[in-house]
Amino acid sequence: AEQAVPPAEDEVFFKWRFYFMDFDPRWQRSAFHLEWSINGCDSGGPHGNPHNCRHIEYDVPGAPPGTPPEATVHVVTSKWRVRDMMHPCNRSTDPQCADPWFAEKTGVYLVMIGGHCHAPACIDVELRNADSG
Repeated sequence: AEQAVPPAEDEVFFKWRFYFMDFDPRWQRSAFHLEWSINGCDSGGPHGNPHNCRHIEYDVPGAPPGTPPEATVHVVTSKWRVRDMMHPCNRSTDPQCADPWFAEKTGVYLVMIGGHCHAPACIDVELRNADSG
């Protein structure tokens, strides 16, 4: 039915508490966020990275009309190296800085790695280490 949509207004309050301690390289590591999009580009990396992309979503192509459902499975593969998500940058001015200098100096310690996709178009996501299978 045709009707006026009321303005969406919410009043929200947040209370934050931040704890701070000085950085101690003996037991703390620098952390930064890395992201790779299935369409073959860095979706959250440092400014100036030649692998950066503007459109991070992957659009699954439609099957031709009349294709039986069991034949409509589309498979996409993206291969990359962690270094593809890194680029020389200034940590003071780039909040997404992932300078390869840090990786070359101390290595990369993965805290979390995972994939995500949107249903119903996505059935499964697999992450594999190309060096170990």
